[in-house]
Amino acid sequence: MSHSFDPPPSSFAPADDVPTISEDMLDHRVDFERGMKLVPLVGLALIASCIVVFILQLTKGMLQVEAERQWIQLGALHHREVMKGEIWRLFSCMFMHGSFEHIVGNLVMLYILGIGCEHAYGRRRMLAMYLLCGLGGSL
Repeated sequence: MSHSFDPPPSSFAPADDVPTISEDMLDHRVDFERGMKLVPLVGLALIASCIVVFILQLTKGMLQVEAERQWIQLGALHHREVMKGEIWRLFSCMFMHGSFEHIVGNLVMLYILGIGCEHAYGRRRMLAMYLLCGLGGSL
């Protein structure tokens, strides 16, 4: 039995009105060697916020095994509380950490990525990306 390959029907051919990617669309260049600052203000503000919240967690004994009530009181993401209307928990949980290793790893990466993101996108966009990504993680 012989099989032949038929070309796809013309409906699979690309349409003429489909936009294509032009060089102008790809021309978002960032020179990372010029103008980059070692002090990413938004990144450092987020780092400071995380440290303040972590110190608060430590003072409330939240890193102990039986600390669920304290986590919820401080603003942890808790489905039942969010469904009651406490939407702010979708953001407050972004600043909470479960261990010393957890916060150190996150803050080191926030500093490293914060330098590049603030330089490449600006402070407002970097903050917007942080908050939107945190919201996405919460959802």
